[in-house]
Amino acid sequence: MTLTVCDAVARYLHLGLRPIPVYPPTAGCKCGRACASQCPGKVPRDEAWADRTFPYHPADFAPDDNVALAMGRQWDGRWLVAIDYDGTPTVPWTLPATLTTTTGRGVHFIFQVRDSEPLGNWIDVLGARDKTLGYRPGHSGAVDLRYARGAVVAPPSLHRSGVRYVDNGLPIAVLPEPVISTILNVRRSRGLPVQRRWDRSEKKP
Repeated sequence: MTLTVCDAVARYLHLGLRPIPVYPPTAGCKCGRACASQCPGKVPRDEAWADRTFPYHPADFAPDDNVALAMGRQWDGRWLVAIDYDGTPTVPWTLPATLTTTTGRGVHFIFQVRDSEPLGNWIDVLGARDKTLGYRPGHSGAVDLRYARGAVVAPPSLHRSGVRYVDNGLPIAVLPEPVISTILNVRRSRGLPVQRRWDRSEKKP
């Protein structure tokens, strides 16, 4: 049985996480971004969500809202990162079992990391996308990262394809250091910046 939005938000708060109300993928644009046919189902209702210093509660969500989980520092003090697989990417690592969400296009793996790990909200971590081809030859998917001041859509949200987001209910595991090192080394090899430590007062990584 699918949880209601209210029940899901209560569950996330109980787990110490940061749920955010998000516009659903309704026909016509309601999110204010002049969407062509329907909202993407990923736009937070509150533009200032990343700076909020107290939780959204179930009463802050409409029954048909989507729900996102903010990454970075959580209400219980943990720091989380989401590794977002779009399609079926070829990756140079093996991930341990963790809280995993199946989306309409791929999978979100959510992990705990040390506070202020030098990660960022990085698109196409492995350089798999091509503006003309979609994916470069030899690739059938891409990897994005969502970290501090970033978020991922979570169950029981509705994908614009009509598919509900679902998760496996597992506890959130710690992301192994070798995986972090691989991500940072790939980023450096692509000539992209890596900070010593994430700091919101500096330029976003």
